[in-house]
Amino acid sequence: MKRRIFKALAFVIALTLMATSAAFAAVPQDVTGKNYESAVQALMDIGAITGDTDGLFHPDDNLTRAQACSIVIKTIAPPASELFGTATQFVHQSGFTDLGGYGWAAPYINYASNNNIAKGIGNSRFAPGSLVTTDQMITFVLRAAGYTDAALGGNWPDNYKAKAAELGLYEGLPETLPVNATKWMAAQVTYNAMDLIAAAHAKPAEPGKVDLAGLTFGTGRFDESITTYAGIPLAKNIAVYTFGEKADYNESMTLSKNTANYMLSSVYKYKNVSTPAWYKMSGGQIVQLIVPYNVGFSGYAYGVINSTFTTMNAEDEKVTGLETLTAAREITWLCEKGLSVPTVIEGSGEIYEMKTTAGEVRHITKSGADDIMGKHFIEITSTHAFTKIADYENGAIALVGSETAYYEVKDNASVYIVNEDGEYAAGSRTSIKEGREVRLYDVSDDDYDNVDIVVIDQY
Repeated sequence: MKRRIFKALAFVIALTLMATSAAFAAVPQDVTGKNYESAVQALMDIGAITGDTDGLFHPDDNLTRAQACSIVIKTIAPPASELFGTATQFVHQSGFTDLGGYGWAAPYINYASNNNIAKGIGNSRFAPGSLVTTDQMITFVLRAAGYTDAALGGNWPDNYKAKAAELGLYEGLPETLPVNATKWMAAQVTYNAMDLIAAAHAKPAEPGKVDLAGLTFGTGRFDESITTYAGIPLAKNIAVYTFGEKADYNESMTLSKNTANYMLSSVYKYKNVSTPAWYKMSGGQIVQLIVPYNVGFSGYAYGVINSTFTTMNAEDEKVTGLETLTAAREITWLCEKGLSVPTVIEGSGEIYEMKTTAGEVRHITKSGADDIMGKHFIEITSTHAFTKIADYENGAIALVGSETAYYEVKDNASVYIVNEDGEYAAGSRTSIKEGREVRLYDVSDDDYDNVDIVVIDQY
């Protein structure tokens, strides 16, 4: 194991409007007592906005398009994997050519572009430094809440303004709005839409049993961002099942009518994977896929295990299955026949390294073991137990007992929260707070012990 190097952070990082860490900070003095105090406080609590470098908010200042975009996307709070990518998921780039100097905003602009929340101004430009108009801000917010140009009809911006009025998004704003949005107005309209945004991005219900009617056979490849198969768009709530072996797949194969023979899988196992499949279409998208059990991601995956179970693989061999959160995604893996799986202790905060080949786990171990196979897998909380956070500021954690050493939490860090039943759920950086107990892991081969995975004991 390589020598550990602590990265000392000189806390001179500016608390700009778009800083990524804000853990229930006090509302700035120039907002206290104002009608929009609740809106600003709510958005600060979820990390969508912070104060300025002087500790004030400057509510009447204008916003740029980059800042407005960041506020809206941080309010959505998508998984870090959708903003920054992981080994198993690539983030499609927007293609805007004018994002130089806006590296902090690029992940949010990419997400907004990929999800039709914000559009460019033409000629592959986004104009990130231009002031955002009030109409654009309203449009960003409504699109984040699931409304589309096609669904609203009419002409922009009147169609979005009418919908905003209907939904009460102008509550707390003056009757006559300025051309360009101010910071407090942007906060207020986003706050007014928070419930709508949350509902639009709620986790879809787990699909039921596989539907064997109306299936089409095809052969193709999943793209890097896992948004298409064979060039066909994948529905966001797509149901993926595994059945049979790849060698048996052809247009004349017989699919089992026993739905118990199909195991629910996760689309996030198939980045860049080429495979035959049976699929079902609806609305121009693939809504259900049946793929062979022996295809999938090959490489190293790191995550928590919620449960293990015994099942049969496609060759009717008894194997162990793992219900995991990997890169903050729920993924079920099947292990190679005969693989010895470490004893899993519920809620322990243990991260496991899984070496996979074609979606099958061939080796599994935990930090500190002698059989680690990846280049780098270190638990920063060296006691291998939950340790209390002494300080958390500007995205860096100091642990009780080593308060002079700070560990920077990466933007794409996976965060897991242990609930009262000892089960893990995906969290976000806003769940990291002083006084909470955590286990921290570094799985990147770089020069510092930067934090790639945070497990929080919330109870």
